[in-house]
Amino acid sequence: MRSTLFYAVLMAFVSSVAVTADSAYAVVVKVGFENDPDCCDDLFVPEVVDELGRGNLSGTPSPGYPFPLDETIRVAATFTDEIACADKDDPKIMNAFISITNLTSPAQSFSDVWYVGNPTTQLSNVDGYVVQKGYESLGKGRAFQIDNTGKNTPLVSESMNPDGIFEPGETWLFIVQDFFTGAAGPTADEISSIGVAGGSLGSSTAVLYQSSGSIIALPIPEPSVAMLLGSALVALVGRGRRIRR
Repeated sequence: MRSTLFYAVLMAFVSSVAVTADSAYAVVVKVGFENDPDCCDDLFVPEVVDELGRGNLSGTPSPGYPFPLDETIRVAATFTDEIACADKDDPKIMNAFISITNLTSPAQSFSDVWYVGNPTTQLSNVDGYVVQKGYESLGKGRAFQIDNTGKNTPLVSESMNPDGIFEPGETWLFIVQDFFTGAAGPTADEISSIGVAGGSLGSSTAVLYQSSGSIIALPIPEPSVAMLLGSALVALVGRGRRIRR
């Protein structure tokens, strides 16, 4: 009886892991970063991050903006006189004022969020530079963490809790200082092609969706069915050992 129950829980656990793997469409990218003494703040980005961008808002990836539901954000932009890093601001150049809203489904929170410009995108509130591994030859992007600490404070507001957590349904407003992509370049709200820095230029989606930059973020792990079943399995094994004693 105990062995039958053990087997049933084990199979449920394995099946749940398989379903989770099959249903995950997260855009996971590997990146590298570098600092520059002339930048606003020091930059640190983990090697593996999620990339967020414009998606379809329904269904799995298909024609339409390319990001899957679990990495989808709404993006809008205007211009502002507000500054993020006073030491680097050029008052003759307008600053982009970008709004991002977390529309991920299943809902996902992120503990750290960065903006990375494409190699052709100019900005002055730079913390460092980011490259996508495998696309280094196509260029690096000027980057900064979207926060309100240090000399570079691009994060203007969070619509929910002011805790630096990009929560489901929440809207962040932030500044890209001295934003410029050329006379006919993409606008600041074009966070639309999969790939970061040179990877954005080299990806298959770049032809259809010209981007000015990327949003990358560090997801906060969420409890899952697999984890719950795993806990049940561990408990069952422990119970079996106690019975044998």
